[in-house]
Amino acid sequence: MRRRHFLSTVGVGIASIAGGCLGDDESSTATGRTDTAPPRSTTGATEPVEPTGTATSRPRSSLTVDGEFRAARADVGTPVADFETAGSWSASRGDASLQSGERVRGERALRLSTDRTESEAIACREFDAPRDFSNRGFSLAAKWEAPSDAWYQVALTLRDADGDFLRFTQVVEAPHRSDWHRLDLGVHSVGGDPDLTRVTGMDVMTWVGDGASRVFVDDLRSVPTADTGYVLFTFDDAPESAYTVAYPAMRERGFAGCVGVIKRHLGHSGYLSLDRMDEMAAAGWEFCSHPQFDRALPEMGLDRLDDTLAAYKSWLYDHGFDRGAETMIYPYGAVDDAALEVVADYHRLAFKVERGQYSPRVSSPLLLGRTDGDRFESVCQAIDRAARYGLVVPIMYHALNAEGRISKADFEATVDLVADTDGIEVITPSEYLSKLRAGEL
Repeated sequence: MRRRHFLSTVGVGIASIAGGCLGDDESSTATGRTDTAPPRSTTGATEPVEPTGTATSRPRSSLTVDGEFRAARADVGTPVADFETAGSWSASRGDASLQSGERVRGERALRLSTDRTESEAIACREFDAPRDFSNRGFSLAAKWEAPSDAWYQVALTLRDADGDFLRFTQVVEAPHRSDWHRLDLGVHSVGGDPDLTRVTGMDVMTWVGDGASRVFVDDLRSVPTADTGYVLFTFDDAPESAYTVAYPAMRERGFAGCVGVIKRHLGHSGYLSLDRMDEMAAAGWEFCSHPQFDRALPEMGLDRLDDTLAAYKSWLYDHGFDRGAETMIYPYGAVDDAALEVVADYHRLAFKVERGQYSPRVSSPLLLGRTDGDRFESVCQAIDRAARYGLVVPIMYHALNAEGRISKADFEATVDLVADTDGIEVITPSEYLSKLRAGEL
């Protein structure tokens, strides 16, 4: 199927951009807040505090990583459109202006703002001549100042001469991150049959519901998508069903996944045991840090967080789970500016919650979005897009075949779909990291 035809097949029922709202096939509400809230704990609302301990079996210097990889990834991509020239961007909703006080590159950044009478801010740019953005993914830098009470989305929309569009978004965890961050944008929705070889304009949009907003955007870049689509299976909290449901289904197809470990749960009812983890590791599975406590990382002190990350990484090495040691899954999907810098001392990849479906050539490997595995139809659509559009789709699971979670039958159907879809490769986080570090992606 041609990619342009693919775009039209997944666009049915998507809200028109003229409506000015993010009619989301994965998550959004009429208030503008994403319903991608921090994932609920599988152990209930009152989590005991896990004793972290400050001692590790290894010197800290053997556990930390340098910042070269992160810095190199932050520079990937080709500039698409700058925010330097007055009049190059115009507001179709809210207010759009070029500001010199906040910026990442150059002299100015785009400021999008609304008052309480408008639910979104949209800045539009028309090109002098059509531009070819086929087979491209996108990233941008954003600083979300207000509102800061929920999780929101920033969007980039490409338009052709007929008004057909392709929209990319990423979730911004506004209560936790107020500094500049790069965001790799995932495919959100498609309207009509956009001709990406002849894009005539683009919009940058923030959707904020009924609150006043102030967001800065800069350094918009594009990267090639890949010849192959990639799927990563991740399982938060080390649920027993990762072994009883996921492991046999994936082993039959030759796939391996990654499990986020909460150490204190291991060996208890409903969770993995070390013996089962060893068996899975021998089959190529990986285990990574997922240090969930009674609070998310932003509420932890930085010294406690540093001790915790060192202890978890040391534990992974001590138990032979080296492959996943440079990966982390954020508890509750949340990390703030200060905690992110501590995470960067120990890990090269880290996963939050939504959104997946971005180019594998990421610019922000410590803020990797995922697709919610409990939404079976959305996952199937994401897998199809990954194959046809050269994207990476990390899928987020918790317990399988449990109340409110994906059923065993639907999970097995997901695995079968991945196996039977041409142009898809299942990789683990360490394999993905290796491709990134080698410059293959």
